[in-house]
Amino acid sequence: MNIVVLATKSLTSNFLINSLGKENKVKVIFESKVSKKVFWKNRLKKIGILAVVGQILFLILASLFQRIFRKKILNLIGKKNISVIKEPNVCFREVTSVNSDDCIKILKEINPDLIILNGTRIISEKVLCSVNSLFINTHCGITPKYRGVHGGYWAI
Repeated sequence: MNIVVLATKSLTSNFLINSLGKENKVKVIFESKVSKKVFWKNRLKKIGILAVVGQILFLILASLFQRIFRKKILNLIGKKNISVIKEPNVCFREVTSVNSDDCIKILKEINPDLIILNGTRIISEKVLCSVNSLFINTHCGITPKYRGVHGGYWAI
């Protein structure tokens, strides 16, 4: 199966890519991250000051927990033998946005059977219609209302 992963660079993306790469030829298109200033400015316009303040406080708390439990997380990764390094049969490319013409061009060149999304912006209809592929989004929140890494938390 010809698989493309559209993702942002993150630990969870590495888990997904390496897991798929063990038995499949996987091509990865990484989306560049937006600057924090632009990100929060856009978020403020879309959801308002109260929600943004809540999200910032939540991120501070989440990073605190990550620091506290870092040793335990690394121990679990080691016990489960999860690979966080690049697999040999995984090919990487980078684009400014998953909705860019450059990304569409790459997708058309690859012509994948399956496209898996992990941590990217919301995909435009233009991208969804650009190739005859099945798209699977690994986002646990309800988009577009509950965006971001902790979308599942905000949905609850």
